[in-house]
Amino acid sequence: MLEMVKDLDLKDCPRSKLRRQCIMYLGPQEREQYEYVIDCGMIIHKLSGEYLDTRKGREGAKWIFVMSTSRRLYASKKKKGEFHHSSFLARGATIAAGRWATEDGVLKSSHYRPTRDRLDAFLSFLKDNGVNLDEVEICKNTDDSNTYEDNKSSKSAVSSRFAVTLEPSKLLELEGHTASSV
Repeated sequence: MLEMVKDLDLKDCPRSKLRRQCIMYLGPQEREQYEYVIDCGMIIHKLSGEYLDTRKGREGAKWIFVMSTSRRLYASKKKKGEFHHSSFLARGATIAAGRWATEDGVLKSSHYRPTRDRLDAFLSFLKDNGVNLDEVEICKNTDDSNTYEDNKSSKSAVSSRFAVTLEPSKLLELEGHTASSV
């Protein structure tokens, strides 16, 4: 029976597409290659000591991150159908997950849709690790799509969540959130 299913090829979802879209899940040792730490507000690769700079590499690549329940930070380029947020912790629980852009270790922007308590936990983590939150803009996320490096979109059913944008701009308040209230 398993042999019959293993070779099944459906018109709407051909076997060749399924083979190309096999999500990678990292084990504890593999995960170490993706771990970052924050030191004096700078995002640094834990093993190499290099500052994270998402501008390097393929233009338009989206960088994703997760923060584990043990407050460890992991990041990599997103690869549609291969490497997603769930890859870092092998579908394990997270405190926060999203996309971000950095320049020479400095966080420039971060986008995700956490619940209110997850947003507070992530902002607290950043503040505790020296990230300057004086210029954090917190706004309601109205875009429910994710664009991948192939410029194709994936719609999400998530609504009524928040997006955090860390970039030089004045601090906005939304529903009582400010960087100083974290």
